[in-house]
Amino acid sequence: MRPWPAWAGTRRRYTQPTDQPTLDERIAARGHMVDFRLGRTGLAGIELQDALRDVPREVFLDQDEWAVAYEDRPLEDPDGRPVTAPSRLSLQVKAAGIKPGSRVLELSRESGYRSAILASLGADVRRVEEEPAAAFLLEERMEEVGVEVAVERGALSSGWQASAPYDVIIADEVAGCDPDSLADQLAEGGRLLVVQGVNLTRYTVQDGRLRKQGFLPLGNTLPAHDRPWVPDVGIPTMDVLEHTPGF
Repeated sequence: MRPWPAWAGTRRRYTQPTDQPTLDERIAARGHMVDFRLGRTGLAGIELQDALRDVPREVFLDQDEWAVAYEDRPLEDPDGRPVTAPSRLSLQVKAAGIKPGSRVLELSRESGYRSAILASLGADVRRVEEEPAAAFLLEERMEEVGVEVAVERGALSSGWQASAPYDVIIADEVAGCDPDSLADQLAEGGRLLVVQGVNLTRYTVQDGRLRKQGFLPLGNTLPAHDRPWVPDVGIPTMDVLEHTPGF
């Protein structure tokens, strides 16, 4: 098996089935992305590297995009929903402090790639979808990947009160959530991550109150431990975050 398939990273569209990258080629490209783009740069720890290897990103893409599935950049599924870039996803996982058994609520119109990675890490993932068709598609994709994600139909901005409290809530900008309105759905020490474009803002619950810690630029290429938080309460680096209570 070639370590880096010749087709990987090309921009041409494949119009014939025989032009599509084979399963072995896709697996090789996935491994290359994990080993060289994320593992060696410190963007992903061992557990996250394993999850990224386990979840085929092409499941969330049109077949015409399979050739670029393992480029580290944002893509879109056939319905125009985002497929998160692996490096940005890695930073979100690190900032959220995801561990096996973490109760995670996702408020997003993301394609489901992030949901699958979180579930593959052993998190108890719950996701709110506003449209029945989108909920059905998400369930189909999770079944194809081989992970379990509970799906609730409702307004993203309302969260999912019935299954609270959560250790982590990840809310994309499109959810239109007021952070304070989600505070009662978080456990003490819980984290709320609000993804706004290339910035990630983190809040934590301390003594029953939601406190903003700062935001992290997701768009640069620094290794995870070198990425600076722009602090609201004096949190300077990812290394410090790892040793703060509740991280």
